[in-house]
Amino acid sequence: MFMSFPPNGEPDSVTVTHYNGSVLDFKTQEECYTHVSENIPALKVLAGHHFPGKAVSRIDCFIKAKSV
Repeated sequence: MFMSFPPNGEPDSVTVTHYNGSVLDFKTQEECYTHVSENIPALKVLAGHHFPGKAVSRIDCFIKAKSV
């Protein structure tokens, strides 16, 4: 899961890999977006810790590349 913020010349994104101590690993993008929808308040708190005062411009879910 990837949250991005409006660019301003500084780091502008954060990759979300865990929630409540558990690895986030979804079988489909739909599962990921369902998790996002159900956890918007927690994601806003996380965003506020990394980028105080900035609004999240988008949240995307991506298929993780398989390790060789």
